[in-house]
Amino acid sequence: MKSIFFIIWSNPWLYLTLVPIAQVLSKKNFKVYIFCQKEILNQKKIKDKNIKFIETNSYKFAILNKISFILFILKAIVYSFIINPKLIIGFNLHGFLCSIILKKLNKQICLVYYNYDFDFLKNIRTYFHKFLYEVNKKYIKNCDLIIAPNPGRKKLLKKFLKTNIRFLIIRNTFSKNFKINIKKKRIYISHMGYMGPGHYIEELIQSAVYIKKGYKILLAGICEDNYFNQIKNMIDKNNLNNKVILKRNISNKEWYSYLSNTYIGLVFYEPNNLSNLNMNMTSQKMNNFIMAGIPMIVNDNIDFKDKNYMYYSKCKPFSLSISKKVNYLLNNKFIYKKMRNNLKKLFLSSQNLEVETSDFINFINKIN
Repeated sequence: MKSIFFIIWSNPWLYLTLVPIAQVLSKKNFKVYIFCQKEILNQKKIKDKNIKFIETNSYKFAILNKISFILFILKAIVYSFIINPKLIIGFNLHGFLCSIILKKLNKQICLVYYNYDFDFLKNIRTYFHKFLYEVNKKYIKNCDLIIAPNPGRKKLLKKFLKTNIRFLIIRNTFSKNFKINIKKKRIYISHMGYMGPGHYIEELIQSAVYIKKGYKILLAGICEDNYFNQIKNMIDKNNLNNKVILKRNISNKEWYSYLSNTYIGLVFYEPNNLSNLNMNMTSQKMNNFIMAGIPMIVNDNIDFKDKNYMYYSKCKPFSLSISKKVNYLLNNKFIYKKMRNNLKKLFLSSQNLEVETSDFINFINKIN
């Protein structure tokens, strides 16, 4: 049985495709070792004898976290000598640094770089992250394949790295076999995912004042302490506790429970970084709604080009504009049903993990 290392200095459950790709490989008789940070949300671990999580604690304090990252690298080195993997997939900047070290120790290893976190250089603030970008540029020649989550990121990443190495695109999609039970009577207008500046959270909260009676704005996902306190105070100050539900750091079980009770999805991105500029059909929150067949409202980000109510409806990111668009979809059953049917067809035909990973699986199968 061939062994594969997934190396990511983060919680792997935060990435929609990471564990499902490991499951796809497991079914094809690969043994997958996932080196990652120890997750804190008590996610339900998958029962798969071919997938093993090798976790390392992470810390908020920078010095402790860097020491922990060194321990993380040492663990990967020890395992690589014991197991001798055929393939290593380094996720993001930190994962790539660790993977390059393993590649240098064993030049026979096939190396794939899977990047979710490349951004414009002007947004890189710490010296360590600048160092990681330089590592990217210098050692990218050691890779056999690079994976990006969308065409826009691929274009800019290729320009930055100045490489002719083969690229693949794998969007953040669900397996077409993944299902949740959608409730008949749904009450949430949901923003599900990261909550912070750049996502128009305050505007979404304010829009709750004007939304049709019987429906509530749901904000669920990861949120840093300071921003969470800021928006909670905003909700309290405006007496919106009965109109806005705020949930932070929820488990997978809670996530899909809220998703099954969602009538309209909210996908809002301020175009202030590379990720937010390339979210159409790529955004994790968007693909949650696609999988569940839930029509969406998006802001007028240039990346969202649908003008015919195929999958989503666009509006300006202002509270009154958002509420008008929400109420329009709540009241227009014909358009809503049309969008819902279109989303179901899209998911089953093309916007799913099986389609997105087919070329990658073919690549892996050719590794000796």
